[in-house]
Amino acid sequence: GPNLTDMDLEELLDIEVTTVSKKAERLSEAAAAIYVLTGDDIRHSGATCIPDALRMVPGIQVANIDANTWAVSARGFNANFSNKLLVLIDGRTVYSPLFSGVWWDVQDLVLDDIDRIEVIRGPGATLWGANAVNGVINIITMKAEETPATVLSLGTGTENRANGYMQYASKVGHKGHLRVYGKYFDNDDFVDPDGASAGDAWDMSRGGFRFDVGLSPTQSIRVNGDIYTGSAGFQYNVPTLESPYMAVQACRTDISGGNLVGHWSQNRDSSSVSLQVYLDGATRSDLFVDAESYSLDLDFQHSFMSANRMEWMWGVGYRVTSDELFAAQIIQALPQRRTYNLSNIFFQWNYSVVPQMLKLTLGSKLEHKDYTGYEIQPNARLLWMPHSRHTAWAAVSRAVRTPSRGERDGTVFMAAFPPLSVSNPSPLPMKVILIGSTENHSESMIAYEIGYRLQAASSLMLDLACFYNDYEDLLYGALGEPRPNAPIPEYIEVPIRIVNERNSESYGTELAVDWQVNEVNKLRVVYSYLHSEEGVSGTGLTPAFEGNGPEHQYAVSYFSALRPWLDVSAMLRYVDEVLSADIGAYTTADLRMAIKPCRNLEVALVGQDLFESSHPEFISELGRLNSYVQRRFQATVKVEL
Repeated sequence: GPNLTDMDLEELLDIEVTTVSKKAERLSEAAAAIYVLTGDDIRHSGATCIPDALRMVPGIQVANIDANTWAVSARGFNANFSNKLLVLIDGRTVYSPLFSGVWWDVQDLVLDDIDRIEVIRGPGATLWGANAVNGVINIITMKAEETPATVLSLGTGTENRANGYMQYASKVGHKGHLRVYGKYFDNDDFVDPDGASAGDAWDMSRGGFRFDVGLSPTQSIRVNGDIYTGSAGFQYNVPTLESPYMAVQACRTDISGGNLVGHWSQNRDSSSVSLQVYLDGATRSDLFVDAESYSLDLDFQHSFMSANRMEWMWGVGYRVTSDELFAAQIIQALPQRRTYNLSNIFFQWNYSVVPQMLKLTLGSKLEHKDYTGYEIQPNARLLWMPHSRHTAWAAVSRAVRTPSRGERDGTVFMAAFPPLSVSNPSPLPMKVILIGSTENHSESMIAYEIGYRLQAASSLMLDLACFYNDYEDLLYGALGEPRPNAPIPEYIEVPIRIVNERNSESYGTELAVDWQVNEVNKLRVVYSYLHSEEGVSGTGLTPAFEGNGPEHQYAVSYFSALRPWLDVSAMLRYVDEVLSADIGAYTTADLRMAIKPCRNLEVALVGQDLFESSHPEFISELGRLNSYVQRRFQATVKVEL
């Protein structure tokens, strides 16, 4: 693929993106708040994982809870179990059906293989379905033919004790290309507020492949897959019905899984067809959750041009998921096993009202899930380009989030209180449990968005987006009546039932400015403003997560190719306070220097979170203890053959 570092900003606007319309279109003509992280952006940032890379995107909130756990969301609602952000890797949905969110500790790739990450802030439900409420993150890897023949990378650091990968790429036959890799890392603990080890070290081994073959000039097939296994530590405030009733316990999570994806596409001048099938399996075991799940997903799509400047797109999809939740110490589920189906059909119509100037897009997805029945998720988008350097757009969309398996069938042991205490005047211990309900229906949101892109000069670009989101029927924990657990009681049970009893609204602004100072220096500034308000009906005890995003965020990134053999990049970040999580505002910086003594050898030195020895970024909504992010350094040597 092209080296995006060598492009000027005018050429960058011509990059084709696929997430907004499920088809290739120029970035400058996308009627949505889309931001693209190129592979070079990620490599120059010094990021060691995907969540770190996403810190460069306006409107995305990223925070470490501990060394192996992140809270990642778009436009608010940030939490350990954020559930309104859809994440895809090469077209494969990676959210967990257990809680409709993402286990970020297993979403790991060879970062050098990422071609780009397309990030939509705002709903993408018309094309991508339920859970694409506040945003879509689409991680797209390079084709196998774009990979160097052999790559070996080894690194070590103050926190990343050992990391490395080996990769091999080769041509297969006349038209095929294959890439295979193996990767391993061993990360040290972060620290607790007293500076002691937080017990959250983790390690992961991963291997995978990608095979691309061009059957003809218009047809191609991609097959890719990964397997992984690892272990991660954490500390949990474990409730018990015996003294001391709540105690911190060191825990380990055993993680494993794998996936296999097949994708066929045919692209002609006036039409395109694609078919994708994937299998995905994952297991996760600790005191919090002990579960395994397996999914089969099929997706078909067809688009074609008709007369009068009209383009039509339609598609159908089907997913079946089977899971089993074993009895863990904190979470249990009834029934223990469940199989559920998700089917959908969508259409989208594009009409060039005035060619090259005014385009209207209408579409909707009809989705059926065993849990909630039918859901309709329409949108309307208008794009206006009065000049080649000016783009304005507006959109109105509806999106839903369907209840997860845990929210319907799960029971969570949240807290225990000793008898005859301030919180429990009863002579018996008190057990607080969060109970799911099969009566829950989908959360819904209507989003109103406007945006403007300005190519002020070939060296300066501005991208502005504003939004207002109106949420209804958000899930909430309603406090029930205390009750004895049996005719001859051993404890008092306090149920908190998950119900659709909350409404909310939020609004904000996101700005990105890119400036190509000269041939060897680039500057990027991103800023986000978010305001959330909540309206509650009923009686509630569990926290609301609207306010869990910082009101203000900004990042200033600088890249300089000082010499042909020397690159330097730096990023300064400010994150506002998060009052609901009792996290103060902080400013920090990352720095990377890469030296290339010869064409095939690179030595990179990275420093992250440089301003403080340690600081907190977030807390979990349940009993998982947070740790403090540390100042850390890493050195990596990479050889390409």
